[in-house]
Amino acid sequence: MKKTILILVFLSTYQFSWAQQDLNNYKYVIVPKHFDFQKAPDSYKINSLTKFLVAKKGFQTIFEDEVYPNELISNQCLALKINLLKESNFMRTKIKIVFTNCQNKTVYESGVGVSKLKEYNKLYPQAIRRAFQTFDDFQYSYTPKKEVVVKEMPLVLEVLKPTEKPSTKPAVVVKEVKKVQTVEKKANIVKQEDPIVGLYSSDDMIYEIAAFQNYYIFSKRIVDGNSFQTKPLGFIYKTSKKGNYLIKSTDTLTGYLLDEGHFIIDEVGVDGIVKSTTYTKINN
Repeated sequence: MKKTILILVFLSTYQFSWAQQDLNNYKYVIVPKHFDFQKAPDSYKINSLTKFLVAKKGFQTIFEDEVYPNELISNQCLALKINLLKESNFMRTKIKIVFTNCQNKTVYESGVGVSKLKEYNKLYPQAIRRAFQTFDDFQYSYTPKKEVVVKEMPLVLEVLKPTEKPSTKPAVVVKEVKKVQTVEKKANIVKQEDPIVGLYSSDDMIYEIAAFQNYYIFSKRIVDGNSFQTKPLGFIYKTSKKGNYLIKSTDTLTGYLLDEGHFIIDEVGVDGIVKSTTYTKINN
């Protein structure tokens, strides 16, 4: 019985260690300001604590409403998004940490952190810290992920000359050339072929819509000399109707994409009048 328990513990530890290595392929971790079980952003300092504990392992952490580094704007697959899953009853609260990539696929799940405390400002930090104990032996070292592409050489037709006994037609033999594997290292770059993705202009300002996971980031470019910073303004989500979107910032707005590529955002003022702002597409 003891041997069985030891084997299970060993296998569990091995699986955690093996899965954690995938975390090394990502440079950034994006932390939401509002997890699903929270009633308000950063309530009980849950999000700030999560960000602190991730940064303590060596990741570059960023809140999802902060200004993103330029390399992250260009390639959202450099980042993981962290989420906390909560399960509770009258006896205890359980927290699990989940990391997902730019394709919304789970890269890693932690063990479960449990707290039996009753006060929210104490039980959440305790459960989160206990879930993070899964990473105690994990040593983070950023290692860019490389994709392997295998190229196959086509089949070659070889025409053979007639032999001493001439035949009416030359023999045609299909000669199979062995598949040659050519390994190419490619950066893990998001294909942004969606028509809504790109740069826009409005009132002499430049705006950008960038794809990220299953939604978009709507930002304004702040130019400073030859460089610029990107300030996120909100998040854009697809609706069931083609070309229509929801924009979530301080308010929930509606937007739609015109056939020529321009983006329109409708905002209802306090007087009930709808104000439409046109963002003109400036790149294709």
